[in-house]
Amino acid sequence: MSQMIHASAVIIGDSGILIRGASGSGKSGLVLALLRAASQSGLFGRLVGDDRIATVAVNGRLVLRGHPVLAGRIERRFAGIETMAHEPACVARLLVEWQADDVAARLPEAFGALQMLEGVALAHMPLPAKLPCDAAADAILAWLHRQSS
Repeated sequence: MSQMIHASAVIIGDSGILIRGASGSGKSGLVLALLRAASQSGLFGRLVGDDRIATVAVNGRLVLRGHPVLAGRIERRFAGIETMAHEPACVARLLVEWQADDVAARLPEAFGALQMLEGVALAHMPLPAKLPCDAAADAILAWLHRQSS
């Protein structure tokens, strides 16, 4: 049984990234920054969904799907809704959380502590919401690179 949550999701390489945060915190901006950074690094990157993500545990993996009404659409702040290439689903590898205060991890070594979501352990990367999206995208790509090395 899937659960719909307020989040955005993107796939970079073969890694699904679930981005949670308060409404208006910049989740869509981070998705766009991740897609730009992936493209600049020669990595595959696609939107999975913006604003509402269905999550379901399947065989020990968390599958993410964008809401069908919003498929291929993302909100670009102050510019409106934009249509782009997207993937219908991905397997989550990382949970990124925009946090409203400075409780987010400051050291890259702290990234990756596991957090359970629907009974599936995901690497967890808390980031302060005030961090610029491009810097957050760089941190996420650096973490993914370290994991694949």
